[in-house]
Amino acid sequence: MEGSERNSERNSVRSSERSSERNSVRSSVRSSVRSSERRNIYTFGVGTVGRDMVYAMVSMYLIFYLTDILQVSSSVLWWLNGIILAARIFDALNDPPIMGVIVDNTRTKYGKFKPWIAFGTVTSGILTVLLFTDFGLEGPAFIAVFGLIYLLWGHRLHNQ
Repeated sequence: MEGSERNSERNSVRSSERSSERNSVRSSVRSSVRSSERRNIYTFGVGTVGRDMVYAMVSMYLIFYLTDILQVSSSVLWWLNGIILAARIFDALNDPPIMGVIVDNTRTKYGKFKPWIAFGTVTSGILTVLLFTDFGLEGPAFIAVFGLIYLLWGHRLHNQ
């Protein structure tokens, strides 16, 4: 009996040592995963600040620019609002599947995302400036140019 008690005591000590080693390894893995997750969360948030600032600027000032600076008529403004609505619906329905396939099939030495991010950044800047540019057009010509620029701007902005 005495020998079996000693064996069970030794097994119990060994088991608790192994358990504490496992817990130590698990806690160090958890802490490194936590810091990695935390870093990813912060860097993702910082990465979207620029894009979101541009989107907020356009959302707040585009209608003001069209009505007070360019003094677009009510009938043209109705057309522009229809274009904005149609562009948002188009982007919502077509961007995820189409851009997903395009990005998944992109093979470059920089990876599949970086070229699109770089291209999107440059084109978004250019298209944002064009969105607030007065080309001196009126009526249907203005509606067509605005519609094209807005559609490209919205598409580029949401695919960065």
